[in-house]
Amino acid sequence: MKIIDIGVCIDNLDPKHLGRIRCIRYSSYTGEQEKAVDYSAWDDKDLFTANPFLPSNINFIPEIGQTVKLLTYNTEKDFDNVEYVAGPFTTMHDYNSQTHSSQVENTTYGIAAKHGPNIAKKDTDELIKNDGAFARHTDYGVYGKYGSDIIFTENGLMIRGGKLISKKGATIKQKTELVSQPLLANKNSSLYLKKFDKNLQQVTDVIDTVEIESKPLKSIIEYNINSFSGDSTTVDFYVYIINEAISSGKTYYGKNVYKTDNTNLADVLILSGLTKLNSLDGSTSGVTFSLNSSDERPPEVLIRDVLKTIHSKGTLSEVYNSYKKELTGGTLPISDVDLHPYYFRPTRECKERELSGGELTNRITKFSKIILTSNVGPQNGLVFSVGSYTIPGKNKKVKNTYLKKGADGLEQSFSALITDKIYMLSTEAKSPNFGNKKPIPFEGLNKYEIKQEEYLEKIDPNTFSAVRGEVLLDVLYSMANLFASHIHLMETPLIQSDPNYIDLMTKISNLEGDMLNSSIKIN
Repeated sequence: MKIIDIGVCIDNLDPKHLGRIRCIRYSSYTGEQEKAVDYSAWDDKDLFTANPFLPSNINFIPEIGQTVKLLTYNTEKDFDNVEYVAGPFTTMHDYNSQTHSSQVENTTYGIAAKHGPNIAKKDTDELIKNDGAFARHTDYGVYGKYGSDIIFTENGLMIRGGKLISKKGATIKQKTELVSQPLLANKNSSLYLKKFDKNLQQVTDVIDTVEIESKPLKSIIEYNINSFSGDSTTVDFYVYIINEAISSGKTYYGKNVYKTDNTNLADVLILSGLTKLNSLDGSTSGVTFSLNSSDERPPEVLIRDVLKTIHSKGTLSEVYNSYKKELTGGTLPISDVDLHPYYFRPTRECKERELSGGELTNRITKFSKIILTSNVGPQNGLVFSVGSYTIPGKNKKVKNTYLKKGADGLEQSFSALITDKIYMLSTEAKSPNFGNKKPIPFEGLNKYEIKQEEYLEKIDPNTFSAVRGEVLLDVLYSMANLFASHIHLMETPLIQSDPNYIDLMTKISNLEGDMLNSSIKIN
């Protein structure tokens, strides 16, 4: 005879309500045992009763057909003094729905059973989905059969009801997942109690800051140095005008990348349809214009001169006039708008061209010298407007809110009750005779657990919303301000254009929704 054996519950409605069950052993010959003794179910001679092994206040009564562990005091007698422990269990989140086959899958009795998936990440107690459904290994939890628990944390306590999604309201996909995965609900009723080791207070300071202006980009100017073997080479310039719809603030793929506050302008793509190549010869492809550098004016100096000319003059026509003798052919630009704000940078080919030796060193050196001012460059940069390289800033006072340790340094405790509706009920405090309010019929409420219908039909209509005191005080202050500031003849009404009058009327019109909290009811 085994000291510990596996059994299956066949009846759980103990007429004495002691938590007993009737069960048969996994491999017993029930028919032979029943013929050996004359008995009635639940009487003293019943061969198949088992008492709870655990104290009744923490004992789980299994469902019919579920597995239990059977413990026998005397191995000589199979059916005397037998006690049970609910289980083995496959998962902690749904006890009622487990079957015998799934309960024994992790024992030698369940070799042929299909094993469920892991629900926690490897080497951690964090769940793969819906983390927080179970207590951490450092905490302690007492679980209900489905959707409720009590979690004891360090200096804390959580009582959660309805933490998991309702089985009746779950979708077909969720019902499939529920077999092995705890699915946390968006709504539940929870009570949180917690003490922390230090006292923190939220502090708000007013600090001076500079607000940087953000504007749509007007153009992107790219340069290409054709050769890095010496200073005599051709430098090609490409001027892309940002589409007006984009520069006016509309977005592309949900994000406006062509703005001065974009910190990634060095790598922003030239997107077809959003930009337009502007050229002196009127073409829509190729370069905008090309200039020749020399030993006297190496390419980095030429690029700086052109960019500074654009900065000081603003338009392509001024570039044409300044470099007319050096340009081959060309006409006035097809678009002569102010190019500011503009961003300059080397072309991708120029920046990523495969070089080695002296040419590679020259590229690094020349790029490092393309600097317009101390904070614009090297190689690429933003020029904000004619006369101003940098983005102007505006002094502004802003509120900075943060947590600060209290001077006393004491501990700090919190409690939070989270639910859809909160009722604070007193059996002594009767509802005043107001409107259709009636005393709540406490004696008629369900004695085991208040039903949803009772909350909505017998409690909610006969309670009163809690008042937000801050809102009421704000209205009273507004009334005082109006009376203190307004002067008029006694026989004439208040002047409705008075800002204090408008302020008061606005608050009064919103008073019911702002002041009354209908989710918290008192009796």
